[in-house]
Amino acid sequence: MSVITNSLANTYVCTPSFQSFMGKPVANTDFVVKHKPFTKVIELSGSLKIQRCSIPYTQETHTCDTYDVDKFEKDTNVQIQKYYVFKSQYDIQIFSDLSYIDNNGRGGLLIGKCKIN
Repeated sequence: MSVITNSLANTYVCTPSFQSFMGKPVANTDFVVKHKPFTKVIELSGSLKIQRCSIPYTQETHTCDTYDVDKFEKDTNVQIQKYYVFKSQYDIQIFSDLSYIDNNGRGGLLIGKCKIN
């Protein structure tokens, strides 16, 4: 059963089970637990937006950004949805089992599972 539909009317709320920054895992400290990194893919009035909150390896800050999606691709053979933001070299891939890989383009990765809202 495929959970990815032909429509983009869903909001994906993605929670990481693993986060790395510049190749180093971000430890699950109280700071990380308090600020809860996440990624959301949202369709607003026909346009796609991505909201992303993450924590650098140093864990001294909590950063949140909102991006307009420049390109959307769907690979129907392997059921992957890909969202690209060219200016920041950002991309997120959501797979048919709702696992995801989020690459912020600046050395940060989030890997985990999404839920459809």
